[in-house]
Amino acid sequence: MNSILKENINNLSLSFTISSSICAYVISKVLLVPLSWHHYVFLSLTVWLIYTFDHLMDAAKPGASEIIRYKFHKKYFSQIRIAIAVILCLLASLLILLPWQTILSGVFVLAICLGYFVLIRKNLLVKRKKEKFAAFCISMGVVGMVVFVSLPIFEIGSVFIFAAFYLLCLQNLYLFSYFEKGNDKRLGFETEVSNWTKDEFDSSMKGLFVLCFIVSVFILQFGERFFSLFLVFMLMQTVLFVLWNRSQDFQKNERYRFIGDAIFFLPLIALLF
Repeated sequence: MNSILKENINNLSLSFTISSSICAYVISKVLLVPLSWHHYVFLSLTVWLIYTFDHLMDAAKPGASEIIRYKFHKKYFSQIRIAIAVILCLLASLLILLPWQTILSGVFVLAICLGYFVLIRKNLLVKRKKEKFAAFCISMGVVGMVVFVSLPIFEIGSVFIFAAFYLLCLQNLYLFSYFEKGNDKRLGFETEVSNWTKDEFDSSMKGLFVLCFIVSVFILQFGERFFSLFLVFMLMQTVLFVLWNRSQDFQKNERYRFIGDAIFFLPLIALLF
């Protein structure tokens, strides 16, 4: 029962759907940017739609049924289509409750995501750099939306928070791509990570870990309230470091994906400080 539940959560991308709002909430608290509950509901529903659209498009490709989550999306296409329609209606009704700053920033972020979806299917360079572009879209949705709503008041610390979050997302996506390189290359989904040797992958991961640590340390100079976020970022990096170094232990049943998504729940710890 637990394995089925975990598999469905993984297939439906529910972990990051929920944790994206958790991350945004914690960052808004650190940056002292008040956001309404409508913002978080809107963010989570939008994240789910983006992930689901992406999976449905990939599931339509020849041979995609060999991958568990794409097989799931093909099998339950009708039900997922109904869920998409319901959520689109919910999003439309939420628009009247959101402040204009949130709507404008949301339109901007959505335009970036839509541009990414178009380019990744038409531009080979964007497809090869999929992880970098996807990490940027995620970071814009979670951190960027909080920063945009705070304007014209702006803290330079936001830049370092955005950079650290982006690097964490990128490490996470690099791990996923490397774990799934066999399937991706066979089905034509490969990116530059899929074609890296183990040495090239390890070298890139080392560089990202060092860079993320340096950027996270800079966050500390902006005040005591940033300390909890620094600790959370370090804890998230530690989990990713374990996934990287003990990759064989997490391959079975895509445990790496479940744990990789779960790290975005860790910012809740920052609320204890």
